[in-house]
Amino acid sequence: SAQLAVLVTTTTESALTDALRTKRLALALETPIAAVVLNRADAAAIDRIGDRVERHFSAPAIGLAELPAVADAQARRRPVRDVHPGCPAVDAVRTVAQRIERCEKRLTDRIGVH
Repeated sequence: SAQLAVLVTTTTESALTDALRTKRLALALETPIAAVVLNRADAAAIDRIGDRVERHFSAPAIGLAELPAVADAQARRRPVRDVHPGCPAVDAVRTVAQRIERCEKRLTDRIGVH
């Protein structure tokens, strides 16, 4: 199994239900959830369900808004950070990466691997 899982979902009820199923599978495989990315979520949706997602998944919810800059970078087949470095999506992805790094460090410290 993987060391960590990052669940990526949208804020629709069916997508969140599927994400909960994925969480159960990950935990059955003893894979902790590092974060839940709420993809294509606007600030209002994150405000509305972010706390509930964090409680149900026991992991931070990180919003990744649907932004024209992301679509533009995809059309150019280039990373968003290269095309639009000031885009909020760059910060969101960086937050996910930092969360993974912190979780990996806790895991390696716990089992004594460095």
